[in-house]
Amino acid sequence: MRRRTFLLGSISSLFVATASLAASLVGITGLWVEGPTNNTRAGAVRGVIHFRVKGESWERKLTSYVNDRPRNGAAGKRECVELIKRYAANLGFPRFNKAKIGRGDDGNTLPSLGNGVDCAANFASRSEGNFRYYRNGQADLPKPGAVVSTKTWSGVPGHVGILCNYDRPSSRTTRLRVKLFDQNMTGSWKEVVFTKKNGIWRGEITVNASRGITIDLQGWADPRG
Repeated sequence: MRRRTFLLGSISSLFVATASLAASLVGITGLWVEGPTNNTRAGAVRGVIHFRVKGESWERKLTSYVNDRPRNGAAGKRECVELIKRYAANLGFPRFNKAKIGRGDDGNTLPSLGNGVDCAANFASRSEGNFRYYRNGQADLPKPGAVVSTKTWSGVPGHVGILCNYDRPSSRTTRLRVKLFDQNMTGSWKEVVFTKKNGIWRGEITVNASRGITIDLQGWADPRG
């Protein structure tokens, strides 16, 4: 099996505000999770992915953190969507300026991408055509680097993460597990389980194994190309 990578497609007009950087954004590889995955200390690093943009000699990295939830029950600053905001900044999305990321690598100062359920669609809409949104249930699997959103459950407004590299399945494969790089979910890294039926791939995530809670994907923002 060969490793699946992806291209961001034609980007000659990508991101006017970052034109000098955009000229090299023609491909990304190496979306592999590194680092601890069960660190419970608030604010601690949960894991890191490194990825290289084709045409550049240096690697970029994106860090996942353990959420810091205040005792009053309010949302902590490391919600799942905050990770995707920093991903958008790393890719040079308009208005997602890396210089605007706050102290301590805090991406909450960046523009809104909605809740987890909406994040993939909003991410695609802000990408100037370099990511395309698809609802769950497609003939093709999402590519590595895709932003994946789940449906809501039990009052939780969905979850979102980044699909890591995987081995391209054969035509006879009907079930595939792919690691999800995310934050604000307890335990080890989640996996997206894709199942193929009648030529259509649908994905789901087990969000609580002890309670047997499995949630369907809402959709994904897939890199063009």
